Amino acid sequence: MPRFSVDPEALRSTAAHIEGVRDSAGSFVETCPADIGHAAAAKAISLLAVDTAEAWRSAIEDLGHLVERLRQSADLYESTDQDLVVPGGTVER
Repeated sequence: MPRFSVDPEALRSTAAHIEGVRDSAGSFVETCPADIGHAAAAKAISLLAVDTAEAWRSAIEDLGHLVERLRQSADLYESTDQDLVVPGGTVER
């Protein structure tokens, strides 16, 4: 049977890195174009800016969920390992 191992601290470190990216990316400021001299072009650019900002916010939210899940996974792996500890060692896997 294949074996694998997980380092909970590596999961937490990755979560912290992604959280930093999310925090930096979250500073995106939606701007609407000023009068560019053509009403239809200005409207199209405004709609694109709104759509882009909504997609950006969704991506930031997804990163937040990923951070949360990585930390939960780290906690779960640690608690599972601790549950397997028995007097004199650990349960054979």
